[in-house]
Amino acid sequence: MLDLLFIGAATLYSIQPATASAPATQPAALVFTLELPPGVKIEDNAAYEQTLVRDAAERIRRIAAATPQERRGATLDAVIFLLNRRCEPALSRIMQGIATPEDGRTLIDTAQQARDLLSTLPAAASAESNAGPAILLDVDFLAGAARVYAALGAATDPAAPAKGQARHELMAAGGDIAAYVDDASPIVANWARLFQAACYRRAGRADRAIELLGPPGLQPGAAPFDVFARLEHCRALADSGMLVAADAMAIRLESRTAADVEMEHRTAITQSFRALRICVLNQWKSRAGAGGREKVDELIDQRIKRLQRSLSSDGPVALYRFGHTLPGGQ
Repeated sequence: MLDLLFIGAATLYSIQPATASAPATQPAALVFTLELPPGVKIEDNAAYEQTLVRDAAERIRRIAAATPQERRGATLDAVIFLLNRRCEPALSRIMQGIATPEDGRTLIDTAQQARDLLSTLPAAASAESNAGPAILLDVDFLAGAARVYAALGAATDPAAPAKGQARHELMAAGGDIAAYVDDASPIVANWARLFQAACYRRAGRADRAIELLGPPGLQPGAAPFDVFARLEHCRALADSGMLVAADAMAIRLESRTAADVEMEHRTAITQSFRALRICVLNQWKSRAGAGGREKVDELIDQRIKRLQRSLSSDGPVALYRFGHTLPGGQ
């Protein structure tokens, strides 16, 4: 399975897909992080994530202090925050291929918190307010999102597809959100296609991921999910052995995707596609080298070096992030 690997000081390695027999060549070290969320007046991601921990704890405390009439609203508020904001940093790193084992544990634990709260959710009163996006009041949707995030957290090893129970859970979690794949709302449909494809690819079914993310599946104008879906589509092509197609698609989508989003995200999106291309090219090189095609090997090396130089900076290379991980969430 093709991903970046975030180890220690976030050194970039290329990881072989499940079907490869030879390890990919390690490129020069590059240090990766996530871009800071827009509008956040905090200087680093670690400090930002601590504010999310505190805010989540505060919302859970409010449930205990709520009146019986307020309890359902307070519980939903906590569940939505856990899935939409508390999960976001770990989920962004997992989807960018720079996750640590700690990210996997954070995602599993946070998703389980949300599932536990949903299991205690009081019944809706007849006069319940319908304020906010309808999808965020859909308990089945929230339960499906929690299961998907937990399954992805349990499958953070980028070196190989999930096996056994982890693979079964990925496939089952993907099935739980199938009803939303063709939703009338573009952002809901893109969210469902992205995360169903992410589950299937990590379960070793890159072919299913390609079907979900290829045309005419994705709908335009549904950032951040369509951006991650394009990155995931390239990874699925690479996992299927279509490395030339994955690289060509990443080149094409880099400029197209950057043009579709706000200016403040364009650098991070460009860098995300280029970091992905380094991994694709390294895997391509490992296959070419196995056949003794030294000239091909040399040309690929030149392309890798150009990409590395384009990413070089005085600090970590910032990659695109979700910001929020539920459709309709903020």
